[in-house]
Amino acid sequence: MVGAISHDLRTPLNGVIINLDEAYKDKKVSKELKETYLNPARMNCKVLMCLIDQFLNYTKEDFNEDLRMVYEKMEIQEIVEEMKAMFSLRA
Repeated sequence: MVGAISHDLRTPLNGVIINLDEAYKDKKVSKELKETYLNPARMNCKVLMCLIDQFLNYTKEDFNEDLRMVYEKMEIQEIVEEMKAMFSLRA
């Protein structure tokens, strides 16, 4: 079960990281946009991936129990607004 959860969490996050990396490499994207939005988003995704890895390793080693995923509908616009607010605090 941990393997399925690992896949369910890592695969979408890897997709986000890949897309952010590609956008960062795009020469059409301004340096300001890269520094202000893309780079922090890339770094936060990588931190989140590390946290997921640590959580799944801890769960697998210490509890060895089946975990259940709960899927819920999310509004992408809300997530984007939260990210904007988070990054604007750094500015």
